[in-house]
Amino acid sequence: MHPVTPILSSAGLYVFMEPTSPKGRDLRERRRFAMHNGVPDTEGSGGEFFLSGEGRAVEDDAVRAAVVAAASYEPAERYVLFELLVGAARANGYGDVTLPEPCRWSAGS
Repeated sequence: MHPVTPILSSAGLYVFMEPTSPKGRDLRERRRFAMHNGVPDTEGSGGEFFLSGEGRAVEDDAVRAAVVAAASYEPAERYVLFELLVGAARANGYGDVTLPEPCRWSAGS
């Protein structure tokens, strides 16, 4: 488990992380990721969302600047930027939230 704050921009989905992060090493070596939102209470209100796919380090200064501009916080200069390429997404609701259509999506389908 490695908590992150994803950044969604018009160019894609990104995360910043510390250069010493074990997840950063994992993304560089294996490229695979899975991300799941926290459920706010024991009733599961609000539902859940899950993503999986591949990540890749971003070295392009222009892309980094655009992602920094889209971030809800100010990423430190030392942070490493990764783009998350989504291969699959799922949304699960528990009756109190309207789900998107479709509720499940896979790249290539």
